Amino acid sequence: MVTRLVDKREVQLPAVVLREFEDVEFFEISSDGMRIVLTPVSANRADLVRQKLDLLGLTERDIEDAVEWARNP
Repeated sequence: MVTRLVDKREVQLPAVVLREFEDVEFFEISSDGMRIVLTPVSANRADLVRQKLDLLGLTERDIEDAVEWARNP
């Protein structure tokens, strides 16, 4: 099968492939140099938020400071 890169650098996956992953909402993406590899993962929303915070380099103290700032007019 062949697919193409569409708007916003998105790839459309064929329905016949996705049928095998009906219950999967998230995929881990990696590259081995010549291939893009999608691996199904089960993650809840909290795990995704924690992962994003780690990627941004935010600490618990940063979150506490933001909450304090938001609560003080």
